[in-house]
Amino acid sequence: MKNLGFEYLLSNEDTGTGDEIHTSASSTEWWVTFFKPNRVSPATNLPSGFLADDRSNNDDYERVPYAFAFRSANNNLDFVLISVHLMPGSSTGAKNRRRHELSSIAAWVKAHNQGERDFIILGDMNIEDQVELVVNTPEGFHSLNDECRKTNTIMTPGGERPYDHVMYDTLYTVTEIDRQFDFDVIDLIEAMRPSWTSGDPYPGDPYDHNLFKQYYSDHHPVIFRMVTPSRDDD
Repeated sequence: MKNLGFEYLLSNEDTGTGDEIHTSASSTEWWVTFFKPNRVSPATNLPSGFLADDRSNNDDYERVPYAFAFRSANNNLDFVLISVHLMPGSSTGAKNRRRHELSSIAAWVKAHNQGERDFIILGDMNIEDQVELVVNTPEGFHSLNDECRKTNTIMTPGGERPYDHVMYDTLYTVTEIDRQFDFDVIDLIEAMRPSWTSGDPYPGDPYDHNLFKQYYSDHHPVIFRMVTPSRDDD
């Protein structure tokens, strides 16, 4: 990514669902955001960092979300991205947990929006369907993936899910979001096909879910766009 002109911000530690973190196991995760320094730079005077002090087995989060604050090169746009990976599962308990996580994030935003208004919650929310999306979206927020387009790579009939979302504050972050562009899902299986140089068969043709996610991911990348206004409105 650095060879392509990106820089990055990395969380200062990992976070996970169990009591033990600071391990190399997949039970914990780090947060990272890549950015083009000629477009934006870290906004160190805005809310950023973990949303809670206890990063392990947190009462409010399966994985404590992390806030990344940025400012455009012309200083006309600043915003805070809140990266999330919510509780997975289709059970009622899992859905209730996700609703609690999102409401906890919204409460954090409300407690930190005195000097900055543009907060965007995004990432793998493990939302199962449109019904859950409507119920679990925090008051005052809207998902760009409100049509619930599938974002997981699995091809098993009935296995498609609208896991990934970008939620923005409909009161404050309206002109900063390109609502005409809306939300796009990149077909990762097709996008990665030209990069496959191994002599072995490409795991996307025929699709081998377990093998494909080892090389790439089990989620398609998603895109949304922001608009730089003529002046910062907060």
